[in-house]
Amino acid sequence: LDLLEQSKDSSDRALALTLARNRCSALDQVGCLRLGHFYERGVGEAADPERAVKTWQRACEASAGTACANVANRLLQSDAVPRDSAGGFAAAARAC
Repeated sequence: LDLLEQSKDSSDRALALTLARNRCSALDQVGCLRLGHFYERGVGEAADPERAVKTWQRACEASAGTACANVANRLLQSDAVPRDSAGGFAAAARAC
């Protein structure tokens, strides 16, 4: 996925997005982490930080600590998504 994501070819980036979606759909935590990053950065489609947080929340619920940390960080500190202290602290607690 790294090489596809970094490619200048838009079809490679679209393939990276599709592969990450497939992995996340299969509840693969790494796939969901990558998919969230792709949504946040706009890999393969327009950037959508709120969709990134929702994707990481799904992985967090499946006990992916890094995804929980991402959710906590964005909900507590980011200006790209609505702040949510309660949700951010809950995600931070799950990250540990």
